[in-house]
Amino acid sequence: MNFSPFGVTLPWLIVAMVLGLLALLVMLLSRKTRGLDVDTDAVQTIQMTDAPGQIARQDWMTSPAVNRVFDAIEAAGGEVRFVGGSVRDAVLKLVIHDIDLATTLQPEVAMEALVSAGLKVIPTGLKHGTITCVADGQKLEITTLRQDVETDGRHATVVFTDDWKTDASRRDFTMNALSMTREGIIYDYFNGLRDLAERNVIFIGDPNKRIEEDYLRILRFFRFTGRYGRIPPATAALAACRKAVAHLDDISGERIQNEMFRLLQQTSPGTIIDLMAAEKILSYLLPASPKLGMLNSLIWLETRAMGENRVALDPVRRLAALLFRDSEGAASVADRWRLSNARRDQLLDLCEPDLTLAPDMGEAAMLAGIHKLGAERFRDHLLMAWANDIDQSETKGGRNVEWRQLFEAAEAASPPEFPLMGADVLDAGVPAGPAVGRILAEMEAYWLKEACRPTRADLLERLPVVIASQP
Repeated sequence: MNFSPFGVTLPWLIVAMVLGLLALLVMLLSRKTRGLDVDTDAVQTIQMTDAPGQIARQDWMTSPAVNRVFDAIEAAGGEVRFVGGSVRDAVLKLVIHDIDLATTLQPEVAMEALVSAGLKVIPTGLKHGTITCVADGQKLEITTLRQDVETDGRHATVVFTDDWKTDASRRDFTMNALSMTREGIIYDYFNGLRDLAERNVIFIGDPNKRIEEDYLRILRFFRFTGRYGRIPPATAALAACRKAVAHLDDISGERIQNEMFRLLQQTSPGTIIDLMAAEKILSYLLPASPKLGMLNSLIWLETRAMGENRVALDPVRRLAALLFRDSEGAASVADRWRLSNARRDQLLDLCEPDLTLAPDMGEAAMLAGIHKLGAERFRDHLLMAWANDIDQSETKGGRNVEWRQLFEAAEAASPPEFPLMGADVLDAGVPAGPAVGRILAEMEAYWLKEACRPTRADLLERLPVVIASQP
């Protein structure tokens, strides 16, 4: 007979150990299926269909506004979940900017439930089942689960449903088809978590069909690849984008502007812009021969050379880098993308500067430029001139030390306002008329030449001399 030190026969001990190991294995597998171990860089790869995963609650998921909306819809017998980008970014622990919700309730029923709970409701897209709820000053967009039954590449005809997978199936990419409860339970019907972890931007189903439903998805594919994906991207998706690229002509300028500006505002969009150029996508959006090198030089200045968060990432400035010294092309893009007057003026100004900047321009010229353009606009022009210098340099080194010194001097400079006014010229005995403007302009030119150092008293002393010199 075999004995163990624990008073149990050895065979039974072995059986108990095996059973214990199996139980441990089951527990570990169960934990891997239900929970997500996430950080800012990657998501644990998990295969899921209807089986939910779960992340730890984040503050935005349980805010008073969110709880009021969830409580109101659930009290009316409906189900509600977070959907789309907020779920994707929550998994990655990114900052959540917009909260989108989906519900099984019909739009009118959802509106009634929310209003009954004392919440403000705006029927922003009732035809497509979308309403906006304002709770505690926070806006939340709520859409009834739906299915696209007809599309024309821009718009869709929808019918409402109560099936979460059906609703998820109409979305563009697997990583955007996730839904989540306020407890952090995630539903993943198309392996979006896996694709998010592997940095694969994958269309749901046939990429050709998904693009045909809305041709803007071509640009969304590149934007999402630049933000969440890896390069080279999935070949099937890339081929589908190339195949349908001519249909970008059918997309409104406002939608193109929105997508491209969001892409250009990413921290480092140079690589994805280069890919769009190589794949002949960019040629449908910009004039021939965009200045890719200058854009990459500008991005390097904004994000690395000048230090993190020192320079705001302005999509118009980056677009201007692609179109530098091409005023005709810039005007064409401004029209096609339906830029606002302010953005159009900014683009044209940066593309064709009327001020020559150089790292050795000197204090007086710098202060004159700041006075003429304003501090922010001057720094924008300085960055453009610097990027162009790098791009044109054979070594791509340019004169970085000198440019940096000029930029820092411009940041520190606070030139005073020109101390004289037209009234001062009139008080000196000059009759009202064109002569007043000429004299004032001559005085200002002198003041700028002297690096804005002359005081008001200095200028008033000089004024009679300038007046006497007039014809």
